[in-house]
Amino acid sequence: MTMSTGQEQALIKYSEMNQQQQQEAVDCSAAAIERFQDNQEVAKYIKHEFDRRYGGTWHCVVGKTFGW
Repeated sequence: MTMSTGQEQALIKYSEMNQQQQQEAVDCSAAAIERFQDNQEVAKYIKHEFDRRYGGTWHCVVGKTFGW
């Protein structure tokens, strides 16, 4: 699924979240990227927002290259 955030597009390859959560993840990610330059801070912000909104413990990894 591809979702637009304005100038850029987010590509979600696989998710077990519903459509609303996916859109909120895209919106939250765009806000975090605008607000922070450090990937660790971006991930921390997204994790905090999802912990707050949905409860439980969420995990977020942000970076440019991964081994999978």
